[in-house]
Amino acid sequence: MECLEKKVSLAHRPILTRKQFLDSYCTNRRALHGAEVLDQYNVFDDFTQTGEECIAYNSKKLPAITLLGLYSHFSGFLGAAESNYDGYYSRFFASLGRKQEKNPLLLDYFNQQLGLTFLGEQRKNTFSLHGSNYARLLYLLSFSASLEPNFKQRNTKNERGALLPSYLTGLVNEYSAFNEREQRLALRYIRDILAVFVNTKASTEIADSTIRLNLPSHRRESIIRTEAEFLMKSFELAYPSLNLTQDNLHISSRENHNKAEYNGYITIDAVRIYKTSSINSLFPLRVYIVPAPFFSFQSINKSSGSVMASQESIN
Repeated sequence: MECLEKKVSLAHRPILTRKQFLDSYCTNRRALHGAEVLDQYNVFDDFTQTGEECIAYNSKKLPAITLLGLYSHFSGFLGAAESNYDGYYSRFFASLGRKQEKNPLLLDYFNQQLGLTFLGEQRKNTFSLHGSNYARLLYLLSFSASLEPNFKQRNTKNERGALLPSYLTGLVNEYSAFNEREQRLALRYIRDILAVFVNTKASTEIADSTIRLNLPSHRRESIIRTEAEFLMKSFELAYPSLNLTQDNLHISSRENHNKAEYNGYITIDAVRIYKTSSINSLFPLRVYIVPAPFFSFQSINKSSGSVMASQESIN
């Protein structure tokens, strides 16, 4: 009777091995040099059943690495260039996007956890020190990248139908099959997905106290619906009291350079936000009440001069 392979818990399920990272280089010398930084920060801190070093869901650095990938997906950029005839890419680069320089806590977190620094606002927070190593890692984790052999014309996220990698989408798709401990671990990553989505895509200047969360545009309706359904399901799992329905999802199309382009957004009203944020401190949206005092003297018709007259009578 054959021995059945022991089921691996979600926490120790391998996502990427150190060998896979090394194999992405064209020479062993470059591979070992590239892995130095990741080894210094203990990125590959788990093991597969066969004893290979790997990144797993329980890896201490995976949350920080995942945040990098999420920002590159929703607001920044990830690219690879200069491929050779064997299919190896020698240059990798990425950015967080325009707005993240306003969050020094986030940038400090990446520096402390990964030793990663960023170029300034004009460069949209491009990965700097050790940036190529982590951009390569995001590519190997299957975050969508613009592949630019020999610096030919870039292909955009819109054009290539960029979606989040399966190691994240699988957490939502398989959630009901996880045990309680695995669900808690899955929710950590699901909440981070939503936090970055809200941070990069929220539009607060909406009438009737409604927040609009803009979806990335796509050339195919099926792509934008896939991402929208994933995000709606993520909200349902992480914050069930939000009670989002299909009425909160809005998708439309328009012509852009004689090609159809699909745009969409999710709306959440102030009542739902207030209810959810009041019972869950991790919810990434808040409704702020701004003091707007109205005093009795403001109701006096200033044009009548009664304000001045009343002041004179007091004096």
